[in-house]
Amino acid sequence: MWYAANAVAKDPDALAVPLADVKLRLSVDHSDDDGLLSDIVREATAYVESYCNIRLTPQTLTSQCDGFRDFRRLPDGPVFIGAIKEIGYVDQSGNPQTVDADSYGLQLDGLEASVVLKAGHVWPFPRFGERITVTVDAGYVDGIPYEIRAAIMARVASIYRGRENAPMGEWSDFDSLLINFRRGA
Repeated sequence: MWYAANAVAKDPDALAVPLADVKLRLSVDHSDDDGLLSDIVREATAYVESYCNIRLTPQTLTSQCDGFRDFRRLPDGPVFIGAIKEIGYVDQSGNPQTVDADSYGLQLDGLEASVVLKAGHVWPFPRFGERITVTVDAGYVDGIPYEIRAAIMARVASIYRGRENAPMGEWSDFDSLLINFRRGA
């Protein structure tokens, strides 16, 4: 079982969709609402990340799991080759250890990723009751896909223009734009 990750943004001030793009989409030509719009973009980004179970902006995540069997599916994505920075565990003697990076590899299947052993290697035996810690880089490093940016901008427009929580139908344009980016759904 995976536990909630501790996330550290590579650029804490970065927006998933640039403010200039949002203002262009909304036909806003003044700077009075820049702070508000930035906050709404952050809220919409958090909503999309939760809805799709993905990380949008580049982040370093530290996650913990109960055992190496959990590596069949990493809890966060998207990740890329070379994204795993460290796999740590506590050995039978109670000492912190790091798994040799040459003993495992990362397999990618779209938004899903798993960590697999290379031939001739075995996972170490961690101390009973101790969790395994994985540090990984996640998020889109080469730009967020258009459909996701469009969904964020649609949500920003809805919140900015309505300023209240409006009821949503059972299926919306938001869902349609994000359907191919939902992990584990």
